[in-house]
This record gives sequence, structure tokens and C-alpha cells, in this order.
Amino acid sequence: MTTATQIVLNEEQKAAIEAGKPLIISASWEEFMDFLPTTPYKVEFVNNEIIIMGLAKFLHEWLVGHIIWILKNFYQGQSNVFVLSSNLGVSRPEKSFFNPDVTVVKGLPDFYRNSESIIKNPHLVVEVLSTGTANYDWETKLPRYQRMDTMQEIVMIDPFEKVITVISRTAEAKVWTMTIYDQPTDTVVIDGNTLPVASFFEGMPEIS
Repeated sequence: MTTATQIVLNEEQKAAIEAGKPLIISASWEEFMDFLPTTPYKVEFVNNEIIIMGLAKFLHEWLVGHIIWILKNFYQGQSNVFVLSSNLGVSRPEKSFFNPDVTVVKGLPDFYRNSESIIKNPHLVVEVLSTGTANYDWETKLPRYQRMDTMQEIVMIDPFEKVITVISRTAEAKVWTMTIYDQPTDTVVIDGNTLPVASFFEGMPEIS
């Protein structure tokens, strides 16, 4: 059996991350799982690479908090529906690991092994796009989210164009629909709940 190599970041790598630049390190799943509980950074894993993220911008975090508030209002009064922030990991074990900006879990969480931080049964995820991560969210994360058996909807929110895209699973295996809401008066439908597009961006600060 091959022993996983311990990953240690040098000062130059840490400085780059803290400056907001993503860092990519080749690693096995075992090396990633050893690294995950030791790092203070937000990290993801795909294609045998660890992606280490820098700090999010103020606007991004404001919108994430606002979306969590909206979703909690959607599900108010429903038992065993949980709305969680990006500190929660979702995984297709030994294939990929992501920290969605927002995750909705319906029913009890199905944890990966002995973890209390990594689940295998997301119901819905939200990604708030940024200039640095939009391509990664669309091209890398989206198709892998769609391969998670429990996933029912993926919501992509563009704060710059004020566009919301909802990708929904259909009754037909491997068939998804995509609905684009790009007008302030459009009524967004997320998991059967409705709200105008403008409500998602109401009060958004005018900073990047």
C-alpha cells in the first residue's frame, strides 16, 4: 500500500492564497483527505488536484448571506430541511469534493465515513459566480454536481449581470433543464418556491 505524502504549504504559496489567487496542487484522494483537516483555507478536490481558494470578496459574502436568508424563509416550518454555508463539504467520495456557497440538505445528513463536515446527499446547491471562478463553476463543478445521485437543483447566481440560472433534474435519467432568469421582474422558481429576481439583489452593496 502506498503511503500518502503529507502536503505542507510554503510561505510563497501561503502569500499567493492570501492575495486571492487559487493554488492547485496534484494529489491523491488520500493525500487530500489528510490535508483537509489541517488547512485553514477553503479547499476543493477534482481530477486528482487540490484547489485551494483565497479569501472571498465582500460582495460575494454579502450575497451568500442574503441567499441563505432567502432559502431559510422558503423552508421555514419544514422539518429536516437544512440550509448551510460553504464550510460544509459535499462529495462524490474519492472522485470530487466541493464547498458550495450554499447547500440545502433534506432529511438527515449522510456523512462520508466518520466526518461530520462532509456529506454525500446534497439536495440543492447555490454558487455565487465571480470573475475568477465562473468558468470553474460552470465547466468543472456543474457536471460533477449533476452526477450526485441526490442532487435535484443547482443554482448559479451572477451578481454582476444580475442573472439567476436554475438547473433542475427531470424525471428522465440524466436529463436536466436549465432556466435563465435575466429580468428584474422575472419570477425565479427554486425547489418549488418563487420570488422575483430583484429580491435576490435587493440591498446589494455597490462594491466589487
